[in-house]
Amino acid sequence: FIKNKKNVLNGPFPERKVQEWYRKKLFKGSSTFCFLRVGEIPCDDTPFFSLDELCIRNGKGAPFQLPPDVSPAESSRAHAKQRLRCIEEEIQPLRAQCADFLHVKEHMAGEKLNAPLSSDSENFDKWADGAIFFFL
Repeated sequence: FIKNKKNVLNGPFPERKVQEWYRKKLFKGSSTFCFLRVGEIPCDDTPFFSLDELCIRNGKGAPFQLPPDVSPAESSRAHAKQRLRCIEEEIQPLRAQCADFLHVKEHMAGEKLNAPLSSDSENFDKWADGAIFFFL
C-alpha cells in the first residue's frame, strides 16, 4: 500500500509493480509505504515507512523486498536491538578507560594545586627524604 500526498491510501500493489515504478523514479524519498500479507488490510497501527527509510534498511537496489515472515516493524526493532547491543559492547571498555583517565586527571590536578612552586631538585629532595633505596 502507498499513501499519497493527501494521506490517502492506495493499493494494494504487488512488489514487482512498485519496484517498476521505483526504477522509473515515480516516488520521492518522503513517499510512504506499508507491507502486508495477501488478504490483510491496513489499520491504524500498521507501520508505514518512507522510501528513504526503506532504502537505508533494504538497500537502494530493492527497497521494497522484505524477508519472508518478518514484518517491517519486527525487522527494524530486532535490528535496532542487535545494533544497540554491539554498540554497548564496544563502548564499555572505552567508558572504563575514560573513568580511569578522569580519575588520574583529577588526582594530578589536586597534586598541582597543593604543591608549592619549586625546582625539580627540591621536589626530589622532599620525595627522597625518608625513602629507602636499594642498589643492585
